[in-house]
Amino acid sequence: MILIRKAELKDANELWRIQTEVFQKYIAKYGDFQRNPAHMTLERLKFNINYPYGQYYVIEKDGNIIGGMFAVVIDSEDTMNIAQFYLATDFQKQGIGSKALSFLFAQNPKIIKWYVDTIFEEKQNVAFYLKHGFEIIDEEGYEAFEEEHEGLTFVIHKKTVNNETN
Repeated sequence: MILIRKAELKDANELWRIQTEVFQKYIAKYGDFQRNPAHMTLERLKFNINYPYGQYYVIEKDGNIIGGMFAVVIDSEDTMNIAQFYLATDFQKQGIGSKALSFLFAQNPKIIKWYVDTIFEEKQNVAFYLKHGFEIIDEEGYEAFEEEHEGLTFVIHKKTVNNETN
């Protein structure tokens, strides 16, 4: 059974372990890059769990932590950015990410604009967000594509929600 709940400090070590493990594959594939969550310290993850403008969730299966999700309010109270979203490799491509994202949206009915960035070359990640109503943007204040280094480009996705239908 999948359970999504607010993260607590006692979850930090396991979340950090999984996050580091998941994002290590991108270092192996693209080389080291500054924005990789594999570089996040345990102290920073703990800070994020307690951050008053953020929401950190634990994703569990059968009582075991298998991933995490951190979203933060940006610009205004109706706008959030999904800063980290990860599942242990063995639990990817099983619909769990879709359930977690739906949960996040349901927890935040007043959010109108959602942003997330991902590696453009990781087509399955891009497709995941497109499937969930995000679109690749290029708008004032946000450049859709940002090259980190040769062979590694980040792309920004945006989802606009019509709250009258929620």
